[in-house]
Amino acid sequence: MGRGAEGSVDRGSTPASLLVQERFRPFLEDDFDPSTFASATLARSASSAMEQVQELQGGIQQLQQQIREEVNAKYDELVSHSCKLRESEASLQGVRLSVESLKSAILRVGDEIQEPFESVQSRTHQLNNLLHTSDLLRHILQRIKITAKLRQQMLPADSKQGAATDLAKAAKFLTDAKAVGEEVDLAGLDILATDDEFLAQAELDLTRQAEAVLAKGMSSLSQAEVGSALQVYHNLNRLRDAVYHLISQYTASLSKTLDEALDLRRINASLRASQAPSSGSPSLGGASAVADEMWARIGRFGEELHSSAVAVWHLQRVLAKKRDPLSHQCFEDVVRVDGAPQLVQRFWSEVHEIMRGRLSAASKPPGGGRDPIRDTLGQSYPRLASMLEGTLLRLVRDTDIKGTAPAAGPDARDELLAATGPFFDAYLSGAKRRLSEAVSTAFPGGSGRPVPSAAEVQKLVGRLYDELKSASGSESLSIAVGARVGEVLADLAERAAHMAAAGPELRQLGGPAGPSQQRNIALCNSLQEVHRAVTGLMPRLPHPVGDALRSPLDAVRGAAVECVAPIFRRAVEDAEKLILSIHQESFGQAEGNYETATSPFVSDLSKSLSSLRTEILSRFSPPPSAGSQTFASALVQRMASRILVYFVRHASMIRLLGHAGKLRLTKDMAELEAAVNHSLLPVQQLGIPYRMLRAFRPLLFQESASLEGSALLKELPAPVVLHHLCSRAGPSVRTPMEQGGLTPSQWSLWLDQHSGAEAVSRFASALKDCEPAAEDDPEGVVPLMVRICDSHLGK
Repeated sequence: MGRGAEGSVDRGSTPASLLVQERFRPFLEDDFDPSTFASATLARSASSAMEQVQELQGGIQQLQQQIREEVNAKYDELVSHSCKLRESEASLQGVRLSVESLKSAILRVGDEIQEPFESVQSRTHQLNNLLHTSDLLRHILQRIKITAKLRQQMLPADSKQGAATDLAKAAKFLTDAKAVGEEVDLAGLDILATDDEFLAQAELDLTRQAEAVLAKGMSSLSQAEVGSALQVYHNLNRLRDAVYHLISQYTASLSKTLDEALDLRRINASLRASQAPSSGSPSLGGASAVADEMWARIGRFGEELHSSAVAVWHLQRVLAKKRDPLSHQCFEDVVRVDGAPQLVQRFWSEVHEIMRGRLSAASKPPGGGRDPIRDTLGQSYPRLASMLEGTLLRLVRDTDIKGTAPAAGPDARDELLAATGPFFDAYLSGAKRRLSEAVSTAFPGGSGRPVPSAAEVQKLVGRLYDELKSASGSESLSIAVGARVGEVLADLAERAAHMAAAGPELRQLGGPAGPSQQRNIALCNSLQEVHRAVTGLMPRLPHPVGDALRSPLDAVRGAAVECVAPIFRRAVEDAEKLILSIHQESFGQAEGNYETATSPFVSDLSKSLSSLRTEILSRFSPPPSAGSQTFASALVQRMASRILVYFVRHASMIRLLGHAGKLRLTKDMAELEAAVNHSLLPVQQLGIPYRMLRAFRPLLFQESASLEGSALLKELPAPVVLHHLCSRAGPSVRTPMEQGGLTPSQWSLWLDQHSGAEAVSRFASALKDCEPAAEDDPEGVVPLMVRICDSHLGK
């Protein structure tokens, strides 16, 4: 604080603004110390102590002046606040007096009610003790009475004049006695000490007797005995635990039996123990002995599985029917809580888990070396699958009772076999490998590889038969093996297609069969034999297996047909080319000696078919013949049908047809029929094409007036009839072929590519465009043709 500071103070400053000035700021600090301030001020100021004191007094006077001015400025407000403060103090004094008065009243009332309160409190405590003692005595008496009834019920039968112990009633007494002890603490009472020991022993006896009755009832499948035992457990409040414990016993026993069946050490020990001491040391581990012992134990497992499943099913039936006579609660509702599965489902779930774990462990023996158990189960898996499915079928049959679901559901078979997953997969892999090896041996693939020999084909057929027959004992396994057989058949068809020869040599006919033709015919024969063998097995296979094999067999058939289809296509083309020569012949003569003459093209066609029979068809095994259901027979039947239909079509297209020409054409048809009958197939097997040929002969000679309504028109296609009727009219009646300027070959191709209705429609259009003179339609066939067209077109 320097000299002259007092004179520099602003007179208009407020106390607040003075306090924030530099010289007053130290006095506002919380930790202000007068000695420290005085020492610091004297140390840094050049003035004397007296001057510093004067300066401080000047600051004090200034602050007092400012305070005085502030009080004067707010005098009225301060007076108002002082009055209010005085009023508040007076009110507070009145409240204080009231509180003191209330406190005195409360103390006076407390003194007055203290003695009655203590009296009531004492008597209340006394009453509470009396009530507790009374309740305790009541429970003791109730416990003694119930125990006495239980003692009476638990007496031996001879002590009760021969009356048997009612276990359910005894269990109810025991539960009631225990309930009394749960309501009130009866521990430490000497009078009940003996009863406690009796109750504990009674519970043991009742549990043991209930277990015996339940075991007997489950063994004999007696609903009465099982129901009685369950009632005992229900009265003991242990029904759910007892039921689940019983199922656990069944599954544990099954697990033990399966372990013994799959444990090589136990099997060897059993084999060693079964041999006589004089026989010396047995040759343990032999595949045959181990396999026989293992299958015997697995058979016992199957029998135990059947009996356990029936027992659990029987238990579930009783639980569903039995109700508590007092609460009328169904026992099944007591056991199944919170959506728990049914007992049979729970049993099967545990069985599947046991089998899955044991068989999975058996498929991976310690050390990973050769294991007789694993090898036997893998190679003879069909026996295991057949045993399991047989057990399920017998189980369903034995538990098939109206109104009750059987012990095994519809998915039980698949779920049970799924538990054998490692061996199931291993067997299918082995079957697929064996089948693939047989197919690759017989059909190595590639056009340069030799065709399979008869021995190789028979070996392949034998392998297919063996695999399907081995799996026939199990429907599920049959379906799976059938799918693998289908896969290898599809592969066989693909390999055969790659082995088939191709090229123009396949279409060369008229001489001995070429190498390519012989190769493809041999392939067709091999595929035919495989197809025949598998098809013959299908009636003995389950329907799903047959469905799975149908498509692969069609692929085999398609591959076989495709091998020789070019040969038959060329034969049909040659036959059609010869038949087309009919249009180069003259059939318009009214008279002539044609009764024994045959058209040259028919003779050539007969020779061509005879050569085909000798050089080509005879190489099929068996050759196409009447009644044979072979690929070649089907192709020959199609070929023969095509020849007859093609001949009738072009014979009907002849425009100039005299009486002698009709006789000659009839002779040609007879020769054609004989040629087809001798070289291909009996014409009677051809059906509609044969009836067409037979109907066309009388049509040639029937009068036009009697044609309408004739039965012959029903055996012949409408285009054939219309073509023939055109030959009875003059040249002004033109066919669609003539209107279109087509050749017979082109028109025949059009007919092949279009329906009969479209051909009739073309005829109807052609008839509308022509108006024949009377001399061009002497027989009046045009109106008949119009009516035929209208009839077929629905007009």
